[in-house]
Order: sequence, then C-alpha cells, then structure tokens
Amino acid sequence: MSFTVLFVCAADVCRSPTAAVLLRHAVRDHAFGDIVIASSSAARASKGNQRCALAAKQVGARGADASPMLQGAPHAIQLADIEEANLVLAADRSIAADVLRLAPRQRSRVFTIREGAALAAAVVSELRHHSLRGSARHLARSDDPEASLSWLVDEMDAARGKFAVPAPHRRLGLHVRQDRTKAAGSGSGYDVPDVHQDGRRQHRWMVDLLADATSQLSDAMVQVSGNAHGSAVPADQ
Repeated sequence: MSFTVLFVCAADVCRSPTAAVLLRHAVRDHAFGDIVIASSSAARASKGNQRCALAAKQVGARGADASPMLQGAPHAIQLADIEEANLVLAADRSIAADVLRLAPRQRSRVFTIREGAALAAAVVSELRHHSLRGSARHLARSDDPEASLSWLVDEMDAARGKFAVPAPHRRLGLHVRQDRTKAAGSGSGYDVPDVHQDGRRQHRWMVDLLADATSQLSDAMVQVSGNAHGSAVPADQ
C-alpha cells in the first residue's frame, strides 16, 4: 500500500526535489507517513545538471534532511512516472502543460504545487463545514489511508475553479529576474518561479512558498487520513 506524490519542475534540480524533501519531512511523524512516497522529475532535463546547493541549504535550515536531495541525480520524467503517481504536482503552469502533453489522460491528478495545496485545504474546509456530507460518511467508514488520500485528490479535481489561489507575497522575490518570472508566469498564485540562477534571498523565498504549500497539503492529508484511523474531521463550531 502506497500513495505516490510526484513533483515536477524544469530540470529536477531546484523546485521539485525541494518540494519532495519538504513533503517527506511534513508527513514523517503521522500515521499515514510511511505510505507516502514523494519523488521528483524533470520535464525538460539535460545531462550533467547538479542539484541546487542553495535550495538544499534553505531546506536544511527548516530542519529537514536535505541529503537525499543532494545525493540524488535529476530524473527525466517518463510516461510511467505520471501514470503510476496518485498525485502529480508541477512547479508552474508551463510545467503542468508539459506533463499533460505527455499524459493527457491523467489530467484529473495533475495540478500545480500551489494550486493543489490550496484545493486540498479548501476540500478539508468544506468537509469541516459538512458541505461534503456523503463523502464524509464514506471516509468515516474507510480503514484504508490510501483510499482516503485518493478521495482527497478526486475532490481536489472536482473543486477546480471554485476557489481562488492567492498570489504569493513577493517580499523576497522582488528581485527575481523579470525575463525568467514572465516565462514562468510567476505573477499568478498558481506558480512557484524558477530562481535557480538567482541568489540566496530568492531561494529562501522560493523555499518559503514550497514549505507553505507542502505544509498545507500535509495538513489536508492528516485530516482525511485521520478518518481511516477512526477519527473524523472535526466540524467547526
């Protein structure tokens, strides 16, 4: 039994391996954590790329173990990677488009990282408010964390377009090169900009975005998988 989350960025050197490490760190102490497999791939990989030391340093500053990130090599995405994943999270919309060109039938499981996190949080909020009563009853009967997490992805897909994805705070990202941010569409809340060629401050900002998103996603996973261990998502009073 496993639940695979595949993160994808351009080269699998900065954004996607960072997100994979942060999600593993976020779920490590939870009952369902041992079934979650977080991996990363490159949509546009080229040979000889090395993992980003600046991003790894920022990951380590948050208490996560960045060694797997630095020890691993970038992986060029394959169709099988997408088909076997339960959830595919792309760094930005252009990367998501690349993924869908390769695997158009997997659209229901493909989101950008920040989009997926926002939708997961919105689904759990609706569950708390009893807006998903039938689904809540289904979850309460489930003793399978993988099934509960797959239910979450189905509900995220159904919620597309219903909830706004807030634009990121540009406090530390103000000096990201304009040509690169325009290419990534980073003015949108859906995207995590590619800052691999930028400096320490921009990397800290990028890791902040990914840490917030993976924390949101982990929190939603905790809420829905808790039902598989007999504890319902608490309703707001």
